[in-house]
Amino acid sequence: MVESGHTTTRTCHVEGHAVIVTEGPGFLDFQLVPEGGEEPSNMQVHRVIPGLSVVFYAFNSPRCHVFNDSQIVRTVAQESPRSRPMLEINICRGGTFRTLDGDRRSIVVLQQGDISLAVTSLKDGTRAPKGASECDWVLEIPTSRYRGIGLIVDIEAVERSAGALLEDLDIDLRGLAAAYRLDERIFVMPSGDGIDRIADKLEYDHDVGRATLMKVGALELLACIQVRSVPEGSLERPKFSVEAIRLVRDARNFAVRGYRTRYSISDLARRFSMSATAFKTTFREVYGESYACYMRRVRLKRARAMLAEGARVTEVATDVGYENPSKFTSAFRKEFGESPSAYRERMTESSGSTRGAHA
Repeated sequence: MVESGHTTTRTCHVEGHAVIVTEGPGFLDFQLVPEGGEEPSNMQVHRVIPGLSVVFYAFNSPRCHVFNDSQIVRTVAQESPRSRPMLEINICRGGTFRTLDGDRRSIVVLQQGDISLAVTSLKDGTRAPKGASECDWVLEIPTSRYRGIGLIVDIEAVERSAGALLEDLDIDLRGLAAAYRLDERIFVMPSGDGIDRIADKLEYDHDVGRATLMKVGALELLACIQVRSVPEGSLERPKFSVEAIRLVRDARNFAVRGYRTRYSISDLARRFSMSATAFKTTFREVYGESYACYMRRVRLKRARAMLAEGARVTEVATDVGYENPSKFTSAFRKEFGESPSAYRERMTESSGSTRGAHA
């Protein structure tokens, strides 16, 4: 453990990741650093009122389940191990994530522009939707990117610490949970301009370190959700069975490993025992774009990595499945804004300059 002023930093290693935890007055910072050198993921927690935390997520890994460690969750929730209702609100600002719904049989996918509301329980230091075990509840990032803002509200603690303030603002946390039937489900709906504006302000106040205004923003967000009319009928995002998600994930991994082969939707659907329609719909919802667009990006990112290492353009085009180099050049330019040869030349010059500087 390292202490500096009013902050302490400790590091532990979990499942091939270094987890660096920095704690200071009113805040916690968790950084997840993969051993393979990939981009780190980050979660910053600000305790704005006893029992109310604002969380800022920047995940760059397909599975950030290390953040579900029971000790971390207890600290974030500011809770004792006994079971108590926690209101959890998430605003997706970029990317996607998926989580198990309260029925334990279906998957909810959150995409950019969505807000989710859920009541979770804290029991023996674990967090899970009602009726779900901790091992079932694993936050996954299908696109390997997720940026979002969350509120974690210990309903009882906030009522004790700020009951008069909640009453003045007409915020009824239990009434809110009942109105959205959060004892039965995770509710997902479009965030809308009002909530997006509050999220913009929270991000700005976080970036410039204005803790007091983050508290104002958190309460404003709760008030905004409170006064919003509960949608008639269902505006929830489509739900998918756990099995359908697993099959699509396995198919995606198979296609990425064999990126040189252009597997069609029919090929994958047949191989993984799904209908082509179900595969197409589930893939788009989970990964945020069509299968064809997703695989084109996979191949072009692989091509960019090869070019940066000095591979010839024709060699790269063949490796990523383009029989026609001109079509490869067109696709690369459309994706990255420059031709493959220009990118290769730029990377070669940059590498040469770096070597010269260290000579």
